[in-house]
Amino acid sequence: MHKCNFYEDIIKLGWGHIKTNLDLYAALMPFINEILNLLTLTITKPYFKVILYPHHPHNFYEIVLKSFIDKLAITGILVNAAKYTLSHSIDVGIMKGCLYAFFTFFVPNVFMNDIISPFKSNLTKLIVGFIFIYSLDFCVNLINCKYIDWKIQKEKSTGKAMESKKEEH
Repeated sequence: MHKCNFYEDIIKLGWGHIKTNLDLYAALMPFINEILNLLTLTITKPYFKVILYPHHPHNFYEIVLKSFIDKLAITGILVNAAKYTLSHSIDVGIMKGCLYAFFTFFVPNVFMNDIISPFKSNLTKLIVGFIFIYSLDFCVNLINCKYIDWKIQKEKSTGKAMESKKEEH
């Protein structure tokens, strides 16, 4: 298990660690539904009458499209959980998956519209929306890294306690 680097893992959201297509998938997909929703609300629907992500589907095509995009987001969450399970431990992987589920589905579905709707300019809405999405990913990485660091510290102190007990006998 490796310790988190604040700049690389939290500020840069781990983008410096992308080496494979799977890494790229894991980085992008958890937020794909919100990214496409934001692009729909600010660019494609107002200017081109195209809905990339139907947040509130009205027909079978929109239901299928929304479901497919949500599936991509969910598989992105699963890939992250699996990667962190392999690189750290099962509880770290579960933590990462739960954080992504909360910060990529619950929080944006409840707050995205309220955050961007006060702005009149679609460009401003787009920028504010991307800042919001960045902030959500920042929170996922910050909390997960704090958990990893806490776990490493706990293992060190537990390991030292076990070593001192061995030395006593």
